[in-house]
Amino acid sequence: MSYLKTFLNLAEVIIPFDNDELAKKFEVRAKEFFDNMPKDAKRMFQIILFLLEVSTIPRYLKTFSSLSYEKRVKVVEGWIYSYFMRKRNLMNALKGLVSLIYMSLDENLPEDLKFADKACATE
Repeated sequence: MSYLKTFLNLAEVIIPFDNDELAKKFEVRAKEFFDNMPKDAKRMFQIILFLLEVSTIPRYLKTFSSLSYEKRVKVVEGWIYSYFMRKRNLMNALKGLVSLIYMSLDENLPEDLKFADKACATE
């Protein structure tokens, strides 16, 4: 599952986690999300993360996951502000996915949504 490691390193750049507990919860939620993805979507996602992982080899002679935090930030910024529209679109899609998973954690839900979940629950 190296693609999950790549995704978690990317998520750390996009949303720096305050504590290890939140990072662990994010990892569990991301794993649940990927395990429930359709087969074709999962394959495409793995290909995108593989491209991100190996894109740093020509410049740094290391994969994305093995870079320091500062260098990973530079790589992500390079993709966000890239001349190539496809790189920008891929990074925006990955940022959206990281945000979606992060906001789905219970700690990050607004209070009114938590109330709606409790009100709609059947006993």
